[in-house]
Amino acid sequence: MKEKKNVFFCENDLSKERLNNLLLYFNNESSNLRNEIITKIEQIKRKIDELNNVELPKSKFEFFDNFQNDFQAQLDSFILIKDKIFLFYNNLINELEIKNNESIFISKRIADYDNALQLDIDKWTEITNKLINNHNQLFTDFDTKQIEARNLLKKHQVSLFLTIEEYIKKKKESEFGIRCISKFDSYIKKVKIEIAKLEGELKSIVKGKDELNSFIQKFLNRSDIFIEVIEDDKFILKRNGQIADNLSEGEKTAISFSYFLVSLESLFQDKKIFDYIICIDDPISSLDGNHIAQIYSLINSFFFRQNINPAVPEQYVNCFKQLFISTHNFEFFSFIKDSNRINKKNTKEYYFIKRISNTESNIQELPKSLRDYKSEYIYLFDLIFKFFINGCQETDEKLILMPNAVRRFLEIYTLMKLPDSTDQVDERIRILMPEHMELKTLHHFSHFTTFEKVMKHDEIILNLSQAIGELMTLLGKDELHFESLKRAVTR
Repeated sequence: MKEKKNVFFCENDLSKERLNNLLLYFNNESSNLRNEIITKIEQIKRKIDELNNVELPKSKFEFFDNFQNDFQAQLDSFILIKDKIFLFYNNLINELEIKNNESIFISKRIADYDNALQLDIDKWTEITNKLINNHNQLFTDFDTKQIEARNLLKKHQVSLFLTIEEYIKKKKESEFGIRCISKFDSYIKKVKIEIAKLEGELKSIVKGKDELNSFIQKFLNRSDIFIEVIEDDKFILKRNGQIADNLSEGEKTAISFSYFLVSLESLFQDKKIFDYIICIDDPISSLDGNHIAQIYSLINSFFFRQNINPAVPEQYVNCFKQLFISTHNFEFFSFIKDSNRINKKNTKEYYFIKRISNTESNIQELPKSLRDYKSEYIYLFDLIFKFFINGCQETDEKLILMPNAVRRFLEIYTLMKLPDSTDQVDERIRILMPEHMELKTLHHFSHFTTFEKVMKHDEIILNLSQAIGELMTLLGKDELHFESLKRAVTR
């Protein structure tokens, strides 16, 4: 077929220049169209990426319980909608690639965008945003909502309680009881006025006398000394009905301290004693040992009383703000230290006053040996027993002191067991343990009879563990006493 050189509709010649211009034009248009197709494809792919990267909560558990099911439904719906959109986008990309590769100049018809799908997207977006906003609002108002919910729960519980407990019925009964009590209170008030009038007729001096006599008798544990009221409401001391002359220092102490307690009793009656700091300076001064227990018992019962706290009537209540007791007497100190009423956890402290010059003293903590041990005997046993149960170690810093402790303990123990004996300690051991030779190491440490022991260490000190073992054997013969000693140092 021959190449045609002229134009169909006009039969004119087609110049080469004209042909080149036409070819250039269509080539440019084709290139522009292809570039535009590629641009559109890239735009669609970006839309796909944006849709894949939509930021949504990953799980329904990021929402409060009442929103979780609704959000899960939105997530499921979003997957279906996204699949439809991806299908449309992928079909569009496919058509554009066919257009670009095969039919650049051929017109193609593609399916229109589904408006129903757009409506689904808009509706899904609206519901999801509303759901998220409601969740966020609930989070913002959480504290307020929580308080409201608690108040409703409280009201419900109160209502339930009132119903179960028959509150209305009991309220009526209570109101009736209050009216009755009011009537009785009026009657009681009248009776109290009458009682006050009768009590006013009694002289307060007489009541003071009775209380003072009661305390004096408790102190002295006898009733021969007492107080009588004479003319002009004055006191007079009598002994066996006669004016008391030549009172002993102990009797003076008892009378003075009784007067002190009567004064405190008036504070107790007025409920003021709980605000007072009370100091008792050696209340057993000038009294013999027979009165120590009475004074301790009186202090114990006066300052620590029951039936004061209505909620716990059996509780012992401190009738003071702070209480100080000083004494020179170790027996009285032991009574106070062992008192169950005074000995409350973290409330009792021990001190002693040390004179450092003729005009100056200071207060120090009581040494542990005096605070924790009732006697030298128990202290020595504790020292020896701890050394024993720790294995009698030669490295123990108390090693050099142990022979003296053993010797002193044996002196006290054997004298206590044989109070009528005038023999030396080793002879008393022989009496207590006829098989004395079995305790020969202990016998060596039981006396101090050679000058060499003063001048140098005794080499037998290295056998101290054997001596202490023999001591434990000796004590083991007196099982009841031995067990009591161990309890005294371990509690």
